[in-house]
Amino acid sequence: MFISARRMAPFAVLMLATTVGCNAFPRVWGINDDDDSPRRWTKEWYEAHPGDEVGARQKYRFGRLWPPYPRPTSEQLQCSQRYHAAHYWPFPYNCQDQAFVHEVSQRQIQNGWMTETTLLDYHFNDKNELNQAGRTQLKWILQNAPPQHRAAWVQTADTSEVSQQRLAAVQMAATEMVGAENVPAIMLRVATPVGRPAQEIDAIRRAEIGSIPKPRIIYQAVGSAASGS
Repeated sequence: MFISARRMAPFAVLMLATTVGCNAFPRVWGINDDDDSPRRWTKEWYEAHPGDEVGARQKYRFGRLWPPYPRPTSEQLQCSQRYHAAHYWPFPYNCQDQAFVHEVSQRQIQNGWMTETTLLDYHFNDKNELNQAGRTQLKWILQNAPPQHRAAWVQTADTSEVSQQRLAAVQMAATEMVGAENVPAIMLRVATPVGRPAQEIDAIRRAEIGSIPKPRIIYQAVGSAASGS
């Protein structure tokens, strides 16, 4: 009786497995070559692969990488793991996206407070001491900046000597205002002024107001009808 090759295929596989032994099929029967590693499909094996990524794996065939762009290199997920990923999608990717947004936001907040609490060149006079604008800015920092952002940054000067003089001047002024025990961290920072000093803006505004011409209304008197007659 003629038996097709398709019907004989399962019997051939069974005979081959019996001949060479189960160790030739570790992926099928869950036996590992390394005795120290957990057996496949066991609880310990699943606990050792909690972070395996979803998606097709990259393979090298016919002299090419399939697919050509980077893909996970771990073992392919099982059906139960792929079902779990599809059922709870977009978790955990939405958590990663939220964490990235929060990190960028916190970085921007930190940079913004650092800019607001920086004493720049125009906050010092020719003797490298705080001028009136600088003392006002330092007082605002000590009284109004949130505790987690309460630090005084001093823009570095052209020389280290001048920078140290300005740093000492800010330290002394802060000690006079709030006492030595309440002085926050005072540090140097490489920065660039983002605006103009208040004194310059005030001078420009005063010059603008002083140059405004006086209002004049040009008119010509017209005589009444009686006087015209």
